[in-house]
Amino acid sequence: AGVFVTEHISTTLGVLAADMGAKDSIALNVLEVRLAIEIESAGLAAIRRNAAQEAAIQEAFFEFERLLLDSQPTGPADLAFHRAIASATNNPFYVEMHDVLGRRAIPCDVTSPWSTELVQSDDYQRGLQREHL
Repeated sequence: AGVFVTEHISTTLGVLAADMGAKDSIALNVLEVRLAIEIESAGLAAIRRNAAQEAAIQEAFFEFERLLLDSQPTGPADLAFHRAIASATNNPFYVEMHDVLGRRAIPCDVTSPWSTELVQSDDYQRGLQREHL
């Protein structure tokens, strides 16, 4: 009895998120969606960001760099970097879509089903950081 608070994700997005972890073939589909969302969100963020949002993007970038130099997993910083860009669009739906994709969309995150030793390698990570720059 009583009132309970639970996280609510729309049915359509919830089904997408639940299905993503089950099939390797979905990795390409996720990448295509990420490209569409992230290219547009980067453009919008470049136009719409405020100083605090720009600082959050830079903080996540430098955290990725720090983790890379310390040979630590960079997935959380990578996720924070892309989420900060989505937030800087000032369109909450970009953040919502980013959150639905979550860690599964960041292959260097060891919790991602797409993660491999190759994408966790130092060379891959350095290339990724150059792309972030």
